[in-house]
Amino acid sequence: MLEQCAAHWFETVCRPKLKPYSVYSSVMKTWILSELGKKAIALVKPSDARLVYRAINAAERSSSAALKPQNIMSSKFKSARRDGIVGRSVMAYVDAPRAAAVRRDFPDVLLLSTS
Repeated sequence: MLEQCAAHWFETVCRPKLKPYSVYSSVMKTWILSELGKKAIALVKPSDARLVYRAINAAERSSSAALKPQNIMSSKFKSARRDGIVGRSVMAYVDAPRAAAVRRDFPDVLLLSTS
């Protein structure tokens, strides 16, 4: 199951490298495991990974909120491929979400006058 494999991977591969451990742990539990946790890791399809993005959109989170689960899942499936658990990384077939472009309007006092 993805849930068991993810716990092992998170503690042995990622925890030593991650600085905001609590943030990544929260993202893993809230988005990834809630959608895919009971699925066998070898049976996860690209469409399953996209379910995570749909859940984030349904919760009306920002588009950049999907980037952390993308990074976690990419690393997880790459590690599983290296360990021989899966034959391919599912995330290689999933387009990464894009953060929405933010247009910032500056207050009038910051604009240069041409007169």
